Amino acid sequence: AVTLPPWPLVGRDRQLATLLEAWARAESGVPAFAALTGEPGIGKSRLAAELAGHVVGRGGRVLVGRCSQDDGAPALWPWQQVLEQLGEELEEGGEEDEGAEFRVREGLTRRVADAAAAEPVLLVLEDLHWADVASLRVLRMLVDTVTTGRLLVVSTWRAHPEPTGALADVAESLARRHVDRLELTGLGATDVAAVVGAVASVVPDDDQSQRLADRTDGNPFFLVEYARLARDGGDLTALLEGADPPTAVTDVLSRRLARLPDDTRALLRWAAVLGRRFSLADLAAVAELHEDDVLDRLDPGIDAGLVREAGADGFTFAHALVRDTVTAATSSARTARAHARAAEVLESRPGRESEVAQHWRAAGPVYVARAWRAAAAAAAVARRRHASDAAVELLTAALDAVALDADAGPEDRYELLMELAEVYRWTGDRLSLVEVVEAAIGVADEVGDVELLARAGTGLTRGALWQSPRHGDQHVVIVDALRRALARLPEEDSTLRSRVLLAMSTELYYVVTAEEREALADAGLEMARRLGDAELLLEACEVWVVGAWRPVTTQRRVEVAEEGVRLARELGRERSYVVCLTLLAVALGELGERARQREVLALAFPEARRLHLPYALLVLETMQIPWLGMEGRLTELKDALDRVVEMTATMRLPQAEDGVTGAVGSLLLWENRVDELADLLTVTAEGPLPTTALQAAMYCRIGRVDRARAVVAEQGPIDLSADNWFSMLNWGSAAEAAAGLGDRALAARAYERLAPFAHHTCVAGSGLCIGPVTAFLALAAWAAGETELATRHADRAEAQCAEWGVPLAARWLQEQRQRYGF
Repeated sequence: AVTLPPWPLVGRDRQLATLLEAWARAESGVPAFAALTGEPGIGKSRLAAELAGHVVGRGGRVLVGRCSQDDGAPALWPWQQVLEQLGEELEEGGEEDEGAEFRVREGLTRRVADAAAAEPVLLVLEDLHWADVASLRVLRMLVDTVTTGRLLVVSTWRAHPEPTGALADVAESLARRHVDRLELTGLGATDVAAVVGAVASVVPDDDQSQRLADRTDGNPFFLVEYARLARDGGDLTALLEGADPPTAVTDVLSRRLARLPDDTRALLRWAAVLGRRFSLADLAAVAELHEDDVLDRLDPGIDAGLVREAGADGFTFAHALVRDTVTAATSSARTARAHARAAEVLESRPGRESEVAQHWRAAGPVYVARAWRAAAAAAAVARRRHASDAAVELLTAALDAVALDADAGPEDRYELLMELAEVYRWTGDRLSLVEVVEAAIGVADEVGDVELLARAGTGLTRGALWQSPRHGDQHVVIVDALRRALARLPEEDSTLRSRVLLAMSTELYYVVTAEEREALADAGLEMARRLGDAELLLEACEVWVVGAWRPVTTQRRVEVAEEGVRLARELGRERSYVVCLTLLAVALGELGERARQREVLALAFPEARRLHLPYALLVLETMQIPWLGMEGRLTELKDALDRVVEMTATMRLPQAEDGVTGAVGSLLLWENRVDELADLLTVTAEGPLPTTALQAAMYCRIGRVDRARAVVAEQGPIDLSADNWFSMLNWGSAAEAAAGLGDRALAARAYERLAPFAHHTCVAGSGLCIGPVTAFLALAAWAAGETELATRHADRAEAQCAEWGVPLAARWLQEQRQRYGF
C-alpha cells in the first residue's frame, strides 16, 4: 500500500491536501470518506499510495482491498483481502435466507469499525468499477452506518462510464456523507516535464512538454510509459518526431513489450491469463517451468517496470492496461488453450473455485462439461458467502453450458434450476423465481419423476407473505404440476404431499372457492402435525395462514401464526420468526386488537430490519401506514411511504405495486384529499382488484353522487360474492356507496356480509384500513331504513375509534352521522 514509484507526485498537491485534511478529521474520531475518480492511468492509485505513506508515517494502519477485473475473482474479494490484513478469515456458511447476506455485510462492517475503534485506520478500496455487487453492498452499509471511530475510507473508480447499479448506490450514500470526491484530470505541461524528467533523466523543453501533454492528455501512466520508451531508446526528440510516433498508451506499451526477450513475452502471456495479480507457484505450474526459470524470465519485465513484485512470491502487472495489451496481442486460440491449462492447475487448489469456473468458461466449447460443473461449484461457494448476485451469475452460466453438453442429462439441468430457485427465493426476486420453477417443472416432466415434479411445484410458497399469483390469477403451469403431483404421489402421509396440499391452497387461491382452498390448507397442516416434523410444521403454519386468508378465519390465523412464532423461536429460525410475527400482526389488525398488534409490530420491525427482509418490511410498513393515517400521524405516514417506494423500486414482487397503491391511498384518504383518491382509483379500475365499490364510496364521500352512479354504470354492478383478503374492504365500501346512492338492495347485501364481523376493522388484507366495520354497518343499516340500528352501530364504532386512538377515523364517522342523521 505504501510502495511509491521513483518519480514525484506532481499536479496533485490540492487533492493530497484534501485527503490529509480528511485524515486529520478521522484521527479526531470523526469517520471521513473520499472518492478518487478518473480515467485509467490518471493517478488514482498513486495518490492513494502517497496518502498511505503519510498515514503510516503518523502511526496509522492501512488496509487495502483491490477489486479484480477478472471474472474469476470470488465474491467479496476486496473484503477478504482486508480481513486477511486484520488477521481474520471470511466466514462462510450459516442459514440461507433473505437476511443472510445482510448479516455478512453487517459482520464485515463491524470488523472494520472495531479496527478503527482500536487505532486510526485508512481503508483504501481500489477499482470499484470492477467490484462484485456483494462487495459494493458491504461498502454502502459501512458508509451508511459507521458514525464513530478513527476511520478514513478512500474509494477509487473510473469516472466513465458513469456508475450504475450497486456502484451508483455507493456513490449516492457517499454523497449523503459529504464525501470528498476528487475528479483527477490530466497534468499540465509543467508537471509533464517534471514526471518525464524524473523517469527519462532528460527534461523536455517547453515545446516537447506541451506536445507530450497534448498527446497523452496529461495522463501520468501514459507519460511514464512514454518516458520509459524514450529512455530505453535514448532519444525523446526522435520518438516524438519519428515517422510513426506512438499516439495511444497501447502503442507505447506494445513497443515496450516488443523490446522484452521472447521467453519473457511468452511467460507474460501465461501471466495475463491468470490475472493482473499472479503467484510464482501458479505461473510456474501453468507455464510448466521451474520457479527459478520463471523468476529469470520475469526479471526483464520487472526491470522495465511492466511487472512489479507484490508480497512474498506474488507479482502484479504494473497497470491493468499492461495486462490488457498483452492479452490483445495473443490469439484467441492460444488464449483459450491457456485458460484450459490454468483451470487444470487451479482445480487442485482449494478456495479457487471462482477462478476455475472462469477459466473453463473461457476455454471454449470443447470444455463445456467441465465449465458447467465448475460454475456450479463456484456458485455453491458464492451461496456460502451469501453473495446472491454472484451465485445467480454463476448458475446462469452453468445452465448455459449444460445445455451445450451432450453428455449432461435432464437431472443435471433440474438440480441447477432448483439451486437457482433457492437463490431467487431469498433475494426477493419472485418474478425470476416463477420462471425458474416453471423451467424445473418442464425438466421434471421430461424425466417423468413425480418427486421432482412435486419439489418444483412447491417452489413458490416458502417465504411468501401474500398469495403467490396476482389477484384473480393463477400460475397455470405450476397449478397443473401440483395437481398432477398430488394425483401421483402415494396417498399416505409424506412431507412432499403435505407441501403440495399447502402450495395448492395459495396457488389456487383465486380460482377455487374459499372452502376448497381452506380444505387444502387444513389437509396439509394436519398432515404436517401427524408427521411430527417441527421444521415442516413451521413451514406449514406460514403457508396455511396465507392460503386460508379470509375474514372468517381471522381468529384461527392468529392462533396458527402464534404457533409458528413459538416454533420459530424453538428452532432458531429467524426468518420464519419474522414471517410469523408479520402474519400475526396482520390478523390482529383485522380483529381490531390494536394494542396487541402494536406489541407484535414492536418485535417484528427491528428483526425485519436487522435481517434485511424486504418482503416482510414491505408488508409491515404497508400495514402500519393506514393506522398512522387514522391516528393523524401524517408526517410519519409520509416517511413510511417513502420507505415503501424505495423498497419496491428494487423488488421484483408482482403484488408490490398494489402495496404502494394502498399506501398512497391511505395518505390521500386521511389527508382529506379524497377527490385525488377517487381519481387514483379510476386508474386502478382496469386492474385485477375489484375497486368499483371503493371508488363509488369515495365519490359519495365528497358529494359527487352522479359520478359514483356513473362509475357503477360503467364498471357493472358491485359484486360482493368474493371471500378473500380484499373482501372486507369491498363489503365496507359497498355499504358506504349504498348510503350515498340510496341503494337499499346493495345496503342489505353489504350488511349481511359485514354483520358477522362487527368487532373487525374494514381492511384489505395487510394494507388499506378505513375504519371499524361497525361504522360501515351503521351506514348499511341507515341505507336499509334501520335508523335506530344504525345509531347503535355508530355508537359502538365511536367507542372503538376512541379505544384504538384514531381521531381522524372518528371525525369521518361523525361527519357521516351528521350527513345522514343517525
